[in-house]
Amino acid sequence: MLLCYGIGLLMFIIAITFYFEIAPKFIKGYQMMSEQEKAGINIKALSQNLSLMFFIVSFIFLVAGYSEDFLENNFRIAMIIWLIICGLDIAYINKSDKFIITN
Repeated sequence: MLLCYGIGLLMFIIAITFYFEIAPKFIKGYQMMSEQEKAGINIKALSQNLSLMFFIVSFIFLVAGYSEDFLENNFRIAMIIWLIICGLDIAYINKSDKFIITN
């Protein structure tokens, strides 16, 4: 259970860094982009989208740490659902114009 709390707290901190747009500055791929490429990305919308995914997984792990019944019976199902949501979210990010800035 302590491990679940630790992972949940770590994911919560990562979610906060994405929400306040701190995390992209530490991502090597984003750092290596030219300023022209960076200008074409709506980093605020992308960061908030990613922060939501991290908040959700943080919540799952914190609940698993709090409730042994949830950890034993529903944790796997919650994680599978979260992975499906992440896959759908990646498809949405790739297809949506919300994350691209057009001039």
